Amino acid sequence: MNPKREGNGKNNQGSSPKVRPNLRMVSSVSWRDISPSLIADLVRITTSNGAAIMFGITSDSGAFSICILDNANKIKEYPRDDTELLSILTWLQDEYFAVSKPPAA
Repeated sequence: MNPKREGNGKNNQGSSPKVRPNLRMVSSVSWRDISPSLIADLVRITTSNGAAIMFGITSDSGAFSICILDNANKIKEYPRDDTELLSILTWLQDEYFAVSKPPAA
């Protein structure tokens, strides 16, 4: 039987790794550190294709949280920095919406 492992959620953030050796060290992320133009591009590409986008941060503040709602599709991603956010934007633009949208007549 596996012992219950406790994670890095808000209830455990006050515990130091010395006391709780199973905790991983987590660097905090903040949307303030992301270029406003990158956020605007994510909103533009998503909403111009009729989908919705939600922004958040994971409970341990170790990653960003992005959820895209496109009809019955629900895409969740947890990027850790602006490079990963840019990769998501590129994928949305070049692959996901390019494939799902009918070609222009």
